[in-house]
Amino acid sequence: MRFGLIVALLSVVSLRGPQEAMAEKAQQAKSVGDPDPANDTPQGGELAKAIEKLKGRGPSILKFPKGTRIAFCDKHFRYAAVTGDLVRVSQPPTDTDRGFHLVLDRIKGSTVTGMAISPDGRFVGFSTKGKITLWNAETGKQIAELHQGEQPRHIQFSPSGRVLFAAIGETEGHLWDGQTGKSIATLKRQGDVITMARFNKAETQVLSGAKDGLVSLWEVSTGKRFHTLKHGGAITTVGFSPDERSILTASTGERPDENAVKVWDASTGKLRFELEHPSGVKASFRADGKQIVSVSRDTITWWHANDRKKLNELALQGITQ
Repeated sequence: MRFGLIVALLSVVSLRGPQEAMAEKAQQAKSVGDPDPANDTPQGGELAKAIEKLKGRGPSILKFPKGTRIAFCDKHFRYAAVTGDLVRVSQPPTDTDRGFHLVLDRIKGSTVTGMAISPDGRFVGFSTKGKITLWNAETGKQIAELHQGEQPRHIQFSPSGRVLFAAIGETEGHLWDGQTGKSIATLKRQGDVITMARFNKAETQVLSGAKDGLVSLWEVSTGKRFHTLKHGGAITTVGFSPDERSILTASTGERPDENAVKVWDASTGKLRFELEHPSGVKASFRADGKQIVSVSRDTITWWHANDRKKLNELALQGITQ
């Protein structure tokens, strides 16, 4: 299954209803490229074109050599890219801007295992073999070496860019100041590798999801764990509802009961309800919080967020392999 395409589709349909999505079914069902194994991000010009269109600007195609790994920021069309041993931060020119291009020649691309660029494009974090470093993306200067030791597994900025999260080794997570590199907290847990994290709006709490089916809710400032949610399967989605009263999780697994979307009470950690699926699934709340949108195999499904009622389904042919 092309999970990179599924993520792109889910980010669109979670903001739209089934009628709007059906109207653009043919266009959205086209592949936007194979996912990159390092950061699960589709590659190449099709992604750039899609992002430009979603931002309301004219389409612009960027072409990258095969095997390039890319991380985009949210607020500007700036990106970090690794091609072979070349590591660079760039922003294509526009009618009003000459663009931006910076080569980070102190990092060998062959050693890069993960990267993240802050939403404003000013900072970039790299994980290499046993090391995490934070860089100023506008000057090309290293700000701090954040970690040296066990292999980093995942790295990402919070939505504001104030916090940088990384999963380290088999069980540990760590939080740093996303601009200075100062250590904030360590997240200690038992189990398998953390594969993702999601922050609440105030960035005072963070959710972590792992391959062992466990989701944890943490306090950012102290690393205190509030809840451990035993979802099951390998976690594919963690997130908060728009009002942050609920937590959404989804998974994939070999057993039928491991392919499910679950909604939990954020204050108590108790399970509210479960939505079973025929195969691995990813999900998201709509922006208004009234619906849940899930993608499983080649089907997008809309659910009522309160009573679990199925509202609509949309089959997308040609996105499974």
